[in-house]
Amino acid sequence: MAKKRARKTDEEPLQEAPRSKEERRQAAKEARRKRRRRNKIIFYAINIVVIVVVAVVLCLTVLFKVSTITVTGGTQYSDEEVLEACGVQVKDSLLLLNKNKVAESVSEKLPLTGDITVRRVFPNRLEIDVEDSEITSAVEDGKNYIVLNSSSKVLAIVKGESQLSKLLQSQEAALANAKKVAAKREAALGSTGGNEDTTGEDEDAGQLLDDETEEETTEEETTEESSDEEEEDADVSSVMILQGLEVKSASAGKIISIENTDALDDYETLCDGLKTAAMLDDITSMNLASSADLSVVYQDRIRLKLGTVNSLDEKLKMAKSVLAEQDKVTTSQTGVIDLTITGKAYFSPNSSIDIVTTTTAAVDENGETTTVPTTTTAAGSTTKPYGGSGDTGG
Repeated sequence: MAKKRARKTDEEPLQEAPRSKEERRQAAKEARRKRRRRNKIIFYAINIVVIVVVAVVLCLTVLFKVSTITVTGGTQYSDEEVLEACGVQVKDSLLLLNKNKVAESVSEKLPLTGDITVRRVFPNRLEIDVEDSEITSAVEDGKNYIVLNSSSKVLAIVKGESQLSKLLQSQEAALANAKKVAAKREAALGSTGGNEDTTGEDEDAGQLLDDETEEETTEEETTEESSDEEEEDADVSSVMILQGLEVKSASAGKIISIENTDALDDYETLCDGLKTAAMLDDITSMNLASSADLSVVYQDRIRLKLGTVNSLDEKLKMAKSVLAEQDKVTTSQTGVIDLTITGKAYFSPNSSIDIVTTTTAAVDENGETTTVPTTTTAAGSTTKPYGGSGDTGG
């Protein structure tokens, strides 16, 4: 019995000794201190959140509102046209502005523009730098020409070569005039404090700029009147004509959409190769109707038949050798250089460089009949062969 009692006593948990009154008082004091610290942390956290929220709301609704919009750069469009196209209003939030959308809006509504940079100048000024675009190519689409810049943005759609020629000359004159306007803009803004955000100073700069722009407009009108006769005889050899592209959609101010996307890949490859060969500036047209029968026209007088883009560098090296030899005879030589066989070139002098496009029937793997475009050039007179790695042969 004694053993059982002893075992039961061992199994019973040890009870803590009762705390004194002083210990209980200290424990209660520590609990109150922790509770006050926790409440203080919560209080400060809530206050910080409230302050941040109020600051953000003030910045978005009261502070950093647009009070001045400054147009810089050189463009044929007036300040008023740029301001209307950007879609930004005075008192709009400078922080909430989407700079990319502002630039896109100006680009679409003013299609002849090129690079557009939008900058926030705190606390309340928006700066829009606008530059006009250069015309780099024109897609032949029936009787129309879709005029593009280097980013494939549609600058304009004109009908016939005469309208294209007039656009080329007017844009060239506008770019030259825009450089003068840009210089005077910088001088006007520089004389009024540059980046200082003073509304009165910006207004004075704007007035000075308006006066200068008016003078430039008068000069441009005089230039246009004196060049009317020259426009009638102008050609389009200064811009590359792209043939064989199937246009899906095209509207001024937007990127052109093409059905045969492979042709765009060929275009980029050809441009890269021609640029490397230092020939790109002399190319006046490209035919991209078939990836197996690509060709370009050199100085609007000699067509280079390239076939595919395979061994393009070697083909262009051979072409440069043939062109150099022909230019020694006369720089007005016309004809066709056939480079479709790698390492070989066949020159047909005095041949027509015009492309004749026909369609032939073909049956695909599903048994369906489709039409395939085929391009040919007119046959020339005596064909002179060249061979070797760029060396002319007999």
